[in-house]
Amino acid sequence: MDMSSREVLIEAYGLTKKFGEFVAVDHIDFEVYRGECIGFLGPNGAGKTTTVRMMYCFLMPTSGVLKVAGLSVNTSCREIKALVGVAQQEDNLDPDFSVIKNLTVYARYFDIPQAEALKRAEELLRFFQLEEKRDVSIMALSTGMKRRLIFARALLNKPQILLLDEPTTGLDPQARHLVWDEVRLLKKQQVTVILTTHYMDEAQILCDRILIVDQGKIIEESVHLKIYII
Repeated sequence: MDMSSREVLIEAYGLTKKFGEFVAVDHIDFEVYRGECIGFLGPNGAGKTTTVRMMYCFLMPTSGVLKVAGLSVNTSCREIKALVGVAQQEDNLDPDFSVIKNLTVYARYFDIPQAEALKRAEELLRFFQLEEKRDVSIMALSTGMKRRLIFARALLNKPQILLLDEPTTGLDPQARHLVWDEVRLLKKQQVTVILTTHYMDEAQILCDRILIVDQGKIIEESVHLKIYII
């Protein structure tokens, strides 16, 4: 893929995040282009999630430069959050709300009108095969269903950039392929996708480029990924 003429949407230079003396992300440089699916591949604790959390202003960098759509994460968090959809690893769904209400209430953060929010929520529940669970409590969902709902919620604001942090962890094969189908569709729509994963097959299938991360550093970049684990 020729990236020379593509628009840079996310750029990081010398990006570093420390927690006390522990260096979680260690002076990394990378660029992400509009419409690209880029994967951060590595073991648990490699720094993938920390990097993603800085992209949507959940964490602030200790040092270095990180810009999203030309906006600095240090000064423009509100504007950046309006452009981004996030599917986190953690289950942060509201247990007091039904499935549909988890989506429609979340839509308020983006000032989406109530009728439009309901329409989008119904469409997403159909796509992720959750329409039969529309009015049930979150507590009645399986782990896989919760993961699918978190993904659906991340798409409510029709983001330009979608951040997927280990999106298929805990999913059965059918649900995993549903997530893959949605990522492929979003790529066709020129949505930029950032994917963290420790599944090599997932990275190979979905990503245009792979950044292999270990101990807070990017140790390799690959377009055509072929990895052998010994």
